[in-house]
Amino acid sequence: MYFPFILFQIRKIAVGKYCMKLTIGFFTGIVVLLNCISCNVQEEQPVTLAIINANIWTADEKQPHAEALAISNDKIIRVGTTREINKMINDKTRVIDANGMFVCPGFTDSHLHLLDGGFHLSSVQLRDAATPEEFTRRIAEYAKTLEPGEWILGGDWDHSL
Repeated sequence: MYFPFILFQIRKIAVGKYCMKLTIGFFTGIVVLLNCISCNVQEEQPVTLAIINANIWTADEKQPHAEALAISNDKIIRVGTTREINKMINDKTRVIDANGMFVCPGFTDSHLHLLDGGFHLSSVQLRDAATPEEFTRRIAEYAKTLEPGEWILGGDWDHSL
């Protein structure tokens, strides 16, 4: 009478251990798989501009200097060595070899006197005039808006025209 009960208990323990191992193995596999999927899901961005062989100031205390950087669609996506950035370059990448020159990423204000800058905005606009004829036409049109004797003041034109 005790024999079937003992066999049942042994089978229950054996099946229980097997199921437990199977369950632990299954969930461990799921965790590992999800971890692998989520680790490096970053989509490779195409490098549109690479600056290599430079002396780059990064403004990062952990890595204050670098020798190359990669840009994708006007955003710096990687800063590192020339070797690292060269691996990201493709046939559509514009590459600038800085030959050791200093690079300081950021905005650059070339200089502006506020009052003069305001006057330039209200004067004849010549910056994008592509030909001497267009240059002359714009000045003539602007002159028609002035009182006799008023000066035409301005600048910001292409001196090679």
